Amino acid sequence: MRVGNQPFQRSANLALVLRELRKHPGTTRTELSLRLGLDKSTISHLTAELIRTGLVVETLSGASSPRGGRRPVALELVDRRLLAVGIEIEPDCYRSVVVDNAGVVVRRQSGKADASRGFSLELRRIVLGVLEQVRLEGHQVLGMGIAVPGYVDPHLGRIIRSRSLGVSDFDIQALTAEIAAELAHHSPVGLPPLLIDNDANCCAWGELHAERGIGAVRDMLFIHARKSPRHLGIGMGVVAGGALQYGSSHSAGEFHSADWQGGEMTQLGMSAEDLLRLDADPQLLDVFLSEVLCNLSPIVSVLDPSAVYFGGELRTAFPRILQLLDTTLADRYMAFRRESCDLRCSTYGEDEVAVGAAGMFIERLFAMPRFGRGADSFTVSWDDVLPFVEQGVGA
Repeated sequence: MRVGNQPFQRSANLALVLRELRKHPGTTRTELSLRLGLDKSTISHLTAELIRTGLVVETLSGASSPRGGRRPVALELVDRRLLAVGIEIEPDCYRSVVVDNAGVVVRRQSGKADASRGFSLELRRIVLGVLEQVRLEGHQVLGMGIAVPGYVDPHLGRIIRSRSLGVSDFDIQALTAEIAAELAHHSPVGLPPLLIDNDANCCAWGELHAERGIGAVRDMLFIHARKSPRHLGIGMGVVAGGALQYGSSHSAGEFHSADWQGGEMTQLGMSAEDLLRLDADPQLLDVFLSEVLCNLSPIVSVLDPSAVYFGGELRTAFPRILQLLDTTLADRYMAFRRESCDLRCSTYGEDEVAVGAAGMFIERLFAMPRFGRGADSFTVSWDDVLPFVEQGVGA
């Protein structure tokens, strides 16, 4: 890779090596050099650093040559060294997990949130509290992903608007700088990098992470329904070609029924009061599910995903969704598309948002860095996380 910026070139080369090892475990240094077009000295230098940090280990691969001699030395990622925290923030509670590169959840934690304290103070308390517990238990994490309901610009690290959290135009970068400064006074470890996205997008990130970025499902929808005491909100994560789609104003995936009559308390033709009674009224639940499925039809028709995932309230109602498509809605487009579009429950159940936040961090870490005008101002690179990996060497 020829780029006239040495720090960027080093970061890009690290990403190339790690992406290749993730996609092809057991690759030798010679194979890395040939596949990536990097000279052997560069490969040797980068892999030596990765082995020293514990992110990569050497293994024996294949058989020795017919003339004898040593078996080839291959390289593999150590999934348990690639840990990220994911935190789902709701108005009255939070859920956090620690996830590794293989998508294994190694730790869970949940607790109450108090919106009356103010979003900034409460988020600071939750982040610091989770990080403290994670480190007390000996987990050395590379970074953190935060999932919130609402409109989010993940590339600038900004919550555009979250009605349920009562915030708008909130700068996460400023808050992380404050938290990092606070940690510097009493901790030598510091604050690992932190990224943010909305809850539905994080759910989609989680499914991408479940396939480690190289799976067969590269075009999908994740539809997530979240119920709060006063509101039932629906959002979608839209993935095309393996990449999340955000739209021109970061509102891609905002769901509104064709029967929507306006107002902020409902996105469907049903009233907000009826939407909060779904658990107690099976007939209302069927009306709700039918409206959602019928309004998914044009979206599925246009985007042609290979899978649609259902999360939140729709995950718990998934068996009924399949029943409706087999009976009442058997003649509708969504039932017809089941032959080519797989309908699935979310992979991680109740952890779907928090795991997705951690998965979002890991998948963005493995993405190739961008240089110049197309680069994000709120992103993460391997050079950002390696200091946190090195703190755990020998631990």
